[in-house]
Amino acid sequence: RVLSKQAQTKPSTAPPGRPWSGPLCAMAALGVAGILTSSAPPSSTEVTVKGAARSIYFPTEDESVGSVSMAWRGPKYSDAATWQKLLVLQSYLTDSAASPMAKAFVECASPLCGDVGSAHEVFSEGYHQLWFEDAEVDTIDEIPAAFFKHLLAAREAFSMERMGLCIRRMRRTHLLSLESD
Repeated sequence: RVLSKQAQTKPSTAPPGRPWSGPLCAMAALGVAGILTSSAPPSSTEVTVKGAARSIYFPTEDESVGSVSMAWRGPKYSDAATWQKLLVLQSYLTDSAASPMAKAFVECASPLCGDVGSAHEVFSEGYHQLWFEDAEVDTIDEIPAAFFKHLLAAREAFSMERMGLCIRRMRRTHLLSLESD
């Protein structure tokens, strides 16, 4: 059999790389709208927020309230110890009406939202997310700056007793999930 010269030569280009397999760059470096950054020295009680939030409008039955989602990247997938520490901290900040974020945003004289909850996903680099639900549209823009302010206040008023309760609750929940499966 005779093959053409074109069929006998191998392609000179390398196969394309696997998508999404390289390292991720910092989102703030991309200049993406909706990125807020905050800085506060460890001993400071003042916080500076830079950037502007991005609003995404969608139709709903009740347009007088909305949601605010704040998210940040987590550690690498292989860093299980740091993930667990962050989950315990998330629980401390948001798990009940007695948590610092619920007290600051929901259980107060002038609430900014109806519920504060957290979420996370673990990928090669995961993310952590806070949701502020049922926020009045008139005051929804106050939430990001208030979050950073109340996070500093939670740091100053940190309670090891409450942290112990959160750890014991997470442990009981984990052991229950092992029995249920």
